[in-house]
Amino acid sequence: MLIRDYDAPEGTYPMFESSPVKFPDRTPDVVKNGEFSKVQHALFRLTGDTNYVHIDPEWSHRGNGTDPYMMGFCPQGFACRMAINGVCPGHPEKVKRFKTQFRNVSFPGDKLRFEGWVIEPGKMWFRLLNTETGKPILDKGEFDWES
Repeated sequence: MLIRDYDAPEGTYPMFESSPVKFPDRTPDVVKNGEFSKVQHALFRLTGDTNYVHIDPEWSHRGNGTDPYMMGFCPQGFACRMAINGVCPGHPEKVKRFKTQFRNVSFPGDKLRFEGWVIEPGKMWFRLLNTETGKPILDKGEFDWES
């Protein structure tokens, strides 16, 4: 969801619950790198997405001045897969909860870095970064699994 011109003091967004996630001051326990393919946005249209800003450059430039960008559940899917591969490889059925906050738009071809901190058995906090900009795409993520 993109909210434009929301006029609230920084950090006081009443429609969103606050997150308990505070990343530890230590090296992440799980680090995974990847990238979106140049046609990732087209593949994700197979899920039923009909928003032209995700596929048509003319619509996208007219709407927000950028190239077509990824729909939100694409980076979520990548982050979830990276989390599974990091803490319960080969066992997606062990996932109990996946929750995150969107921070920045992502584009086909973006290079990604997943960073996860295991907080306790079966609980990890994570973020997904764009490695070229250093900005988070997803932040304050919570991933719970059967350990």
